Amino acid sequence: MMLLVLLLILGPLLAHGQTSAPKRPFVIEINAAAPTAKLGSAVWVTLKFRNNSKSEIDFSGAWSDLRRVNPNWEFNVRDSAGEPVPRRHDKYEELAGGSYRAGSVGPGKSQVEEVDLARLYDFSKPGKYVVQVSRKIPKELGGGTIESNKITLTLTEDGKQD
Repeated sequence: MMLLVLLLILGPLLAHGQTSAPKRPFVIEINAAAPTAKLGSAVWVTLKFRNNSKSEIDFSGAWSDLRRVNPNWEFNVRDSAGEPVPRRHDKYEELAGGSYRAGSVGPGKSQVEEVDLARLYDFSKPGKYVVQVSRKIPKELGGGTIESNKITLTLTEDGKQD
């Protein structure tokens, strides 16, 4: 009888502990400066990284002067058909300079960056594009990848929304 009472009391508590998702060490949020842009112009997005862990998270990396984007970000850009949008390739891009930037985001702190996606992707066709960014979780925090929310950008000939 005593065993039955213990199971009735502890059962739900143990089950809850097994089904609750582990806390993510960080969160990434992406927002568009403007939901519509003109073909051939800059396509600015803002990335907000918030460290929820109790450890500093390294943001060091080699930055290209050509692309001007934090190398820790991994972008997923797709057209309205769901196909990946090709990355931009410039003639002699291997000759572009760059620099190593050291840095980290402390526990409970945030970092905000602005990125011009037109420097990275071929937005030569009008239409809707879905964008999501991700970042690898450091091994010491469990490994894996965390993805941001998705946003939709519209590129038009005149930069105006239809």
